[in-house]
Amino acid sequence: MIIIKTVLILLYLSALYYLFGVLASNIFRLDKTPAVQLIYGIFFYNSVFLIYDVPMKWFLVRLDIIAWIWFPLVTAAAAFIAARYRDDIVKGWKATFKEIRGNLLPYIFGGLYALGYTAFGEIYGRTYSYDNQLRFLGYVTQAVEQNSIDTFDQFSGFPKTEFSDEYFFETFMDHSAALCKLTGLHPLIEVKNIESFFFLFISMLVIWKIARGVSGRDRKKALLFFIVYNAISNFFVVSPLMAPDYGLFRMYEGKTEFAVVALPLLMYEFWKMYDEPEKIGYMWKIILITLGSTTYSMSVMFVAPFFLLSYIPCLVIRKDWRLVRNWAAGAAVCGFFAVYWYLCMKGVIDLTFAAVGGLV
Repeated sequence: MIIIKTVLILLYLSALYYLFGVLASNIFRLDKTPAVQLIYGIFFYNSVFLIYDVPMKWFLVRLDIIAWIWFPLVTAAAAFIAARYRDDIVKGWKATFKEIRGNLLPYIFGGLYALGYTAFGEIYGRTYSYDNQLRFLGYVTQAVEQNSIDTFDQFSGFPKTEFSDEYFFETFMDHSAALCKLTGLHPLIEVKNIESFFFLFISMLVIWKIARGVSGRDRKKALLFFIVYNAISNFFVVSPLMAPDYGLFRMYEGKTEFAVVALPLLMYEFWKMYDEPEKIGYMWKIILITLGSTTYSMSVMFVAPFFLLSYIPCLVIRKDWRLVRNWAAGAAVCGFFAVYWYLCMKGVIDLTFAAVGGLV
């Protein structure tokens, strides 16, 4: 019964992410292929949830209320999107099946890779860091048990007096807690199975997207790149400072999404954008990646700016204001959260519970 429920929830979330990606592809002029729609659908979906969740969390609304409002609402929205864009969906999947027939090996490899790593983590454990187990699994468990978000310390179990400023916008765990509260799914399964599987599967899609981009659509070269990329990545899995470590042992952490999904994708989009600065879709992609990734890890506001700074020579050489426009979009998102952090450090933003009302 638990396995059936887990699979159904996995399919439900996949449908939500994909359909929100369909909407994003039509609004922001993105590629209308299912793989791209799923990738950017996750960023778009979590960005929308961020806007919904932050005020709810700020006013200490009960978790069950958050869940019962959000999921029926997005389910209805997803149904509307499916009906509204059904022709685009059918067309996109027809093209995808044609693509898969010619590239069976990487798709099979990607699926088995994600399933195998998820099974490995379930059998042998995914982390050597006890604190990180408590941080991510404990956060969701406390929220479900106390029916409130970020009001109890997951390490001590005692009530808190203020929100965690360094994690306030990392709302993916709030989403996990709301899902568990609504469905009765155990937080351990949601955090360490469903979330981990999504991180791995989406990382495979991103790697394949990059492989197709750098190979000039040559399938053999793309497959070689795909295999070599994963082989090199797995070689460095023993280092706690490298992304592969997160991808195998700590794949339920928010930093994993940024390290193995967002950052490679961001680098790829900036590379492609250099030759096509006139396409405004790149600006929206950069916004979605930086904003959506912040819902998983606020470290984005510290790491992404260094990458943006390294791109400045490209702006100088290209001398195209549209390239600057697209670049500035990502800088603006990172800047917003950096300013928030600075104001928290200066005490201008008050995240203590005394600044808000009681539990609703």
